[in-house]
Amino acid sequence: MKKVVLTSIATLFVASPAFAEPSHTSATFPNDEYMLEDYTYTGQATYGNMGVYSGSVNVTADYTNNTYTVTAGTYLPAAGEATATCTAGNFCPGLANPVYYDANNAQGLTSCSTLDGGFTSSDAGATANTDCYKACTTTNVAHSTAVTGNDYYGAGVDTCSATGCENGYHTHSTTQSADLNPTIGTDWGTAYSYLNNGGTDGNGNASTYGLTENNTWATDYGTTKGVLRGRALCSTQSGKGALSNSAATTGDQVTKIDNLTPEFGTGKSCWCQVESYTPYNGGSQSLSGPWVFYDRYADASYCTNRCAESCAGGMNSASTISLIFRNAVLGSVTTSGPAICEPNVITINWTDASADDIAANNAGQCTFGGDIRTPRAAAVKPGKTFRGWKFQKSGN
Repeated sequence: MKKVVLTSIATLFVASPAFAEPSHTSATFPNDEYMLEDYTYTGQATYGNMGVYSGSVNVTADYTNNTYTVTAGTYLPAAGEATATCTAGNFCPGLANPVYYDANNAQGLTSCSTLDGGFTSSDAGATANTDCYKACTTTNVAHSTAVTGNDYYGAGVDTCSATGCENGYHTHSTTQSADLNPTIGTDWGTAYSYLNNGGTDGNGNASTYGLTENNTWATDYGTTKGVLRGRALCSTQSGKGALSNSAATTGDQVTKIDNLTPEFGTGKSCWCQVESYTPYNGGSQSLSGPWVFYDRYADASYCTNRCAESCAGGMNSASTISLIFRNAVLGSVTTSGPAICEPNVITINWTDASADDIAANNAGQCTFGGDIRTPRAAAVKPGKTFRGWKFQKSGN
């Protein structure tokens, strides 16, 4: 019998389940009475904590609502717990107050199709209704017969450009010098991004700024000023700058060169160039500018790995020397606007009129659709009375 009893006890012991011990231990009960996951509250099974001496007691799980901040260019998807980039065809101006989880509705996302006028398109990351657009038509460019580009809603900057014009007109690109220093100002940037020569995304945000090529950079100046994008280049050509071992004290003194040959691998001098400016709530504007000297490094390898970062960071900084560099980059750019249809200038060849009489009334040419000026006087011919000049048109 003893042997049977002992065997039974051993069998029961082996069959008993093993229980894991909670990972955390506390000798006190929480003041707010909320017990946390995976805890042993040592000696705390008391009436004061549980409210019972025997029987059973119910324990209720309690939760707080998480809040989510939705910034411009992003939205909180339905059933989502992380914001996402605003999708094409929509705009996301950001939400003034944090929001809660919603299983059924996206928050902070508005369709461009809600706007009057057919402005149904937008690019990913749109932040305002002025980022919504429709394709340009010939009504957007006077005297055009064919156009490209987009017509943006409201105060958005249109990119409608003529590719063909009515008879009497020709396409003309609107290019003008610009100084972006007053626009960007002297404040620090809010963020910057770059892809170095090896394609490394240094700040992990290259896609946010549309950077896809090596040796490119972007500097963001916030929701009132916009974003600059440009290129970096290492060259054996050195120059004068505002940084170490140089004497430039104003933007005009910084060396600028229109053309440089890329010399990555051998060049130690870092140069920066701006290529586009996207104002807040506006379309991207192409820029042309010189290469601007940043600094000469100790070796070429360091330059190839740091030049794009230096350009972006230098444009981002508001230190005294960086503002000299920024002034040089922004002070001598040209903007390439969309093409318009410009009237042709037509040369008029007058007979029986002296050069002085033609010049006196500026009668040597006219602008199509504009005025025709005749010479001050016609030649006097014996036995003839001047009747007038007549255009010799085709077929006459």
